[in-house]
Amino acid sequence: MIDVTAECRFGRFVVEPGRRRLLIDGEPAKIGSRAFDILLTLIERRRRVISKNELLELVWPNVAVEDGNLPVHIFALRKLLGAGVIVTIPGRGYQFTAAIEGLEPAVPDAAPAPRAPDSRTQSGNLPLRLPPLYGRDAEAAALRALIAQHRLVSVVGPGGIGKTRLAQAVAHERRGADRDGVWLVELAPIEKPELTVSTVARTIGHMLGPKDAALASLVETMREQELLLVLDNCEQVAGAVAEFARAIIADAPGVRLLVTSQEPLRLSEERTYRLGPLAVPSSADATTAMDHGAIALFVARAQAVDARFRLDEGNVGAVVEICAHLDGVALAIELAAARVPLLGLKGVRERLDERLNFLAGGSRQALPRHRALFTAIEWSYGLLSEDEQRALDSLGIFVGGFSLAAAQELIADDRINRWTALEHLSTLVDKSLVIVDFGEPPRYRLLETTRAFALARLAATGDIHTARRKHALAMIKALQSDGFKQSPLERAAGHAPDIDNLRAAAAWATEPIGDRAIAIELAAEANLIWHVLGHNNEGASLFRTIEPWMDGSTPKAVAAKVWLSRARLYPGAARTAADLALKAADVFRALGDRESLFEALTSAFSQFCYAGDPVAADRTLAEARLLLNPEWPRWTLVGIEACGAALTYWTGEPALARERLRAALELVEESGDASLAEQIEMMLIGCDVALGNSEEVLRAGREMLERVSSSFPGFNRVVTENFVAAALVQLGQLANAETMLRAALPRMRRAVGTARTTLCYFSFLLARQGRCSDAARLLGSVDALRPPGAAVLAPPNRACYQNAAEIAERAFGAIEFERLKAEGGKLSEEEAVALAIHNGNKDQSAKSAAP
Repeated sequence: MIDVTAECRFGRFVVEPGRRRLLIDGEPAKIGSRAFDILLTLIERRRRVISKNELLELVWPNVAVEDGNLPVHIFALRKLLGAGVIVTIPGRGYQFTAAIEGLEPAVPDAAPAPRAPDSRTQSGNLPLRLPPLYGRDAEAAALRALIAQHRLVSVVGPGGIGKTRLAQAVAHERRGADRDGVWLVELAPIEKPELTVSTVARTIGHMLGPKDAALASLVETMREQELLLVLDNCEQVAGAVAEFARAIIADAPGVRLLVTSQEPLRLSEERTYRLGPLAVPSSADATTAMDHGAIALFVARAQAVDARFRLDEGNVGAVVEICAHLDGVALAIELAAARVPLLGLKGVRERLDERLNFLAGGSRQALPRHRALFTAIEWSYGLLSEDEQRALDSLGIFVGGFSLAAAQELIADDRINRWTALEHLSTLVDKSLVIVDFGEPPRYRLLETTRAFALARLAATGDIHTARRKHALAMIKALQSDGFKQSPLERAAGHAPDIDNLRAAAAWATEPIGDRAIAIELAAEANLIWHVLGHNNEGASLFRTIEPWMDGSTPKAVAAKVWLSRARLYPGAARTAADLALKAADVFRALGDRESLFEALTSAFSQFCYAGDPVAADRTLAEARLLLNPEWPRWTLVGIEACGAALTYWTGEPALARERLRAALELVEESGDASLAEQIEMMLIGCDVALGNSEEVLRAGREMLERVSSSFPGFNRVVTENFVAAALVQLGQLANAETMLRAALPRMRRAVGTARTTLCYFSFLLARQGRCSDAARLLGSVDALRPPGAAVLAPPNRACYQNAAEIAERAFGAIEFERLKAEGGKLSEEEAVALAIHNGNKDQSAKSAAP
């Protein structure tokens, strides 16, 4: 038993039994009497698990207590003490696990608490803080236990029941428990099952291989990872998610999947957790009502919009009735609570009754809770004016977030001008039907259930085709909005948040009922967005679809933009890309469009550099320079200087290129073009690789890899990884270099379509490891894998190639070295990759050759 005069200390906490106080960092905490009794009881009996019934009897002796009371108090204690102090042992009860100063620690038969987040290992994309989870303590404990025991767990229930919040809360507790973190993949924005894999890949930062091998390439990248992947809102792509899950379970043993959906995936490895509604009390008692999740959620949301709201004996009956009518569905409760300041509890209750009766006359095949959820949305919708309703319907077309300008384009029509559209959007934000994601500039979105409701309204009124056309045109206008003010890279990066809307617009425009002319213009204006986001294959697919549709009726300017955009998607066939860019330049020149001509020429210049044709590159750059206009944005002059430095880089003069690139970087940084600055920084690191400045490569390369945001999250990262690996080889840190190159090789193949460049680095590594015969064969493969018109080797690649060649030739002599290269030239790319990653024995004749 605990001495009522003694203090119990654990971590930041002090329990004073005599004074019935809990101190946190020396300050008294707000804790209810029952919760304090529960805490004392758990501490007193900390050496064992206490069952729920025993705890109820000890804290509420000889009193009949509802089952829901205890979890609410346990939840309150965990909010104060942290999730790991009081753990739930599924099927047994609760146990206090913290070590009390001066006393022996709790016995180790308790379930292990989630590992505390470690800044060295914590990763993922979950927010640092999540909103409170009301009334889900028992469900969270059960879900934690399932995740600990099984690799595929699905939280299943009707829309709006709270699946997402529960899954995120439980996943949030695991931060730091998995080496590669916890990742939340939002599947609600996608409509086509085939986009599931690319959405997962984009979220966790992986590049994909060819479309027909996308799943295999993603599973390959995840095979060695240890992480929890939360796949949220899967019902519309359940088949694709099931296929993905099956592949992950089979080939990625360190990956756990937590799925939320309205239906199970129906896989044998799946464990399903069906989430029920929030608890609603059977009687209106203000003293106990807050012990129930539905009431606690309603009060919290009502207070969020009106801080004066309080639950008392006078209004508890209305709150209980409202929550009961809404069947404890979380989203419906939140929408209802948000209207309390406007209508009062009585008005909310009366309107809710009307809407429930209306929906009760609908389809009898629909689940009751589905009708309750849509009742809440229908009721909120009924509070809007006719024009506001039309505005909300129109916004349902957007996939994910949208900008203010795009919203105005969708809302405005022959009776609503753009300024009135702005007012309607403001009203929808105030009424919580549109969510604001604050930023600069802010973006907006609809809750997915609200969006589904709006889309159903559009379909019922026959306006959906018109709305989709307006949406596609709005995307074109948005892509054109910045014009020549920003560089192509910066424009593309700025439009990246609209990628899901671009996909949806292109999907509609390319359908039989779509509009081919709009599809062509979308492809023309998309420009570098696909490349910036690492989705070249997806962008190329769109161009393959629309190219047969282009004919004499296609406006010349649009056709030229299509060719220019297409040129920027070629990762390897540089000569073909350069020809397309020059074809576009001819049209712009004839049309007198000097700005577009400038972009086409600089694009052709880049492709000529990659193709190893400095004469053609210099010629196109000279013409572009003659076009410069003092009234043009500063990025044009800066871009020309950067191009000149890049030409020096590609012609193989790393020392001179380094000087010119540093001067160009200063100009670029002054212009504020982050995307171009990153490109130059990457070339500077490449120069240092070629010059053997290994320590500088490690410093600058690791700094770039640690950045939170990158304009080229796929390509720039994997190239920088190669550079850092090359520096590690130069410094003799061969094991670390091999680990990095093994991870980078599949990503490079997905980023540029070939492993050729990374094989240069592998050849250097193998030579330094003493595998000189394999190094020589890889060099032959590198030569053979260069397709016609493909890029030349960049200076760092070329330096590693030459270093490997010197070591291997010194080991075997010129004749044998050339024989081995010829042997390697006959290898397929797959065979060359297998040779690179095979841990073979060192060549006995080459042991003394490696420096």
